[in-house]
Amino acid sequence: MEKITDTNPKKEKEVEVESKVKTEQETKEESSIRIVIQALEALNTGNVSKVHEFISPQYFNHESQMDPVRSKLRGPQEFIDTVKNLRSAFADLHYKNKKQWHQKIRLFR
Repeated sequence: MEKITDTNPKKEKEVEVESKVKTEQETKEESSIRIVIQALEALNTGNVSKVHEFISPQYFNHESQMDPVRSKLRGPQEFIDTVKNLRSAFADLHYKNKKQWHQKIRLFR
């Protein structure tokens, strides 16, 4: 939390709230980055055992909506189906995680 030398309690509260908002935004960003990394790991390895931990029950793949069977799937089951289909079609599929991409996001703020 930031410290200020101004004795105005109202101003001090404003700085405190701004600091808290920044921390919450950073936490959301870090959480989003973690979810993307987990999704890439599932796609790269085919290990879908923890998909339910990071895929929302409301998730659906827009591209699978044309298929009458797959269009009924939602949430982790839909993502698992996507992983299995991609890996069966492209056995050597591997997404690269360039570790610096998420750091670059912060540079442009």
